[in-house]
Amino acid sequence: MLGRLAVDVAIYRDRVQVTERKSGIFIDQRADHPFSSDTQLVADATRFEHALSHALRQILKTGAYMLYEPRAVVGPTDPALTPPERALVRRVLQDTGFRRIEFEDE
Repeated sequence: MLGRLAVDVAIYRDRVQVTERKSGIFIDQRADHPFSSDTQLVADATRFEHALSHALRQILKTGAYMLYEPRAVVGPTDPALTPPERALVRRVLQDTGFRRIEFEDE
C-alpha cells in the first residue's frame, strides 16, 4: 500500500537524522564529507544535500511511498539555524523534492 512520504529531519554537526513519521523508520546518516563549519551548522549545501539524500534513499527502499506533496518537518537545532542557514535547508529540501517544509521552532 502506498503512503505519503512525511519525515522529521534533525540536523546536527555533519550528521542528519531522518524519521519517517508513519512507520517510525529512523535513519542516522553521518556525512561522508563535512557540511558544518566552526561557525555554521549547515555551511555547505551540496554536502548537506548528499547526506540528506543518502538518508532518504534508505527510507524509500523500505516501502512504497507517493511522492505527491511530500512533507518534511525540521526539528529545532542546537545551535539554532541562522536565517541564511534556514533558507539553505529549505532550498535543499525543495531541491530534493519536498513541497511542504515546516520548521518546528517557527
